[in-house]
Amino acid sequence: LLMVPSIIMSTMGFAPSYQEPDTLTIAAGIAVDTGEHGRYDVTVEVAKPKADGNSVESTLIGGRGNTLSDGLVNVVKLVGHRLHYNHADIFIIGDSLARSGAGEIMTSISRQIDLPIAGTLLVSDCDAADILRAETVITSVCSYEIEDIVQAGHKLSQTPNMPFFRFISEVKESGIDAILPVIRLTEVEKKKTFEVSGTALFSGDKKVAEISPWLTQCLIWIRGDTAVGSLAFGDASYALKEIKCNVQCDGDGASIEAKLVITRIDGDLNEEQSRAMVKSKIEQGIEQLVDITKVNGCDPIGIGRVMKRTNLKQWKEAEDRWEELYRDFPVTVSVEVEYINTGRTED
Repeated sequence: LLMVPSIIMSTMGFAPSYQEPDTLTIAAGIAVDTGEHGRYDVTVEVAKPKADGNSVESTLIGGRGNTLSDGLVNVVKLVGHRLHYNHADIFIIGDSLARSGAGEIMTSISRQIDLPIAGTLLVSDCDAADILRAETVITSVCSYEIEDIVQAGHKLSQTPNMPFFRFISEVKESGIDAILPVIRLTEVEKKKTFEVSGTALFSGDKKVAEISPWLTQCLIWIRGDTAVGSLAFGDASYALKEIKCNVQCDGDGASIEAKLVITRIDGDLNEEQSRAMVKSKIEQGIEQLVDITKVNGCDPIGIGRVMKRTNLKQWKEAEDRWEELYRDFPVTVSVEVEYINTGRTED
């Protein structure tokens, strides 16, 4: 069963269908897009308890303003009283806004004392409001369902853990570039819903590229955000028991070393074949990831940060030209695989 939220849109540039919002107060999530003439389109999903007291329904309220604060004020004008953002754990930035630069909106968020800075940030591959308008699969509140999907992705090394405060910190820090999970529209049983899949790469505060779910896993491992998950290559699948990555950097280049422990779940490959295949696949994945970051002039791996920590003098000389230097900076990749035999008979 797929559920569609009811929609209340302000007359300030949005669709004119208007409904009385009653006493809606709890904001569940926020989407921000680039509007006309440099303004912002702000869409707030509000969770409202149903009359039976056992469930909630979702309503969208839209406002437009010259700043995020303006847009939120216009939403409040439509509601008629203050919204509570304590539970607004989902904040979606539209693709166009992310590509033009999210710095101003991030600064605005940091100044909104009502917004939880530990909330989850995502980038959509379309207008952010379209995500909140999509149909849900499990719950009736889109933002709550997104949060559940993101949290599950964290545990499986499929979604980067990037709350607001960490994103803004990495945007400001030299030597590393920020990332955000990507949320996109998809279809389930011919119904338009959403999925969290892949990662957006940033250079400064601008989105410059996206990487696949597989390369997202590689990046998460390198950044040390999680050490578990699963691996599937064709008919073979493995449980990833542990992975440790080490990034080193000197004046001549950088190295990325990964050591992992796996056990077989499915497939007919023996230990030697399994180790060789997993080693090859992960080395290829990391090398492809490095190539994409170089082409797009971004450093989400944090090679520059490693240089800064190990040789500050060298970093000072490279810092202002790091985007240019990194494009041709040698990076080697090596992977060691430990295979734990679970007792299954092997050929």
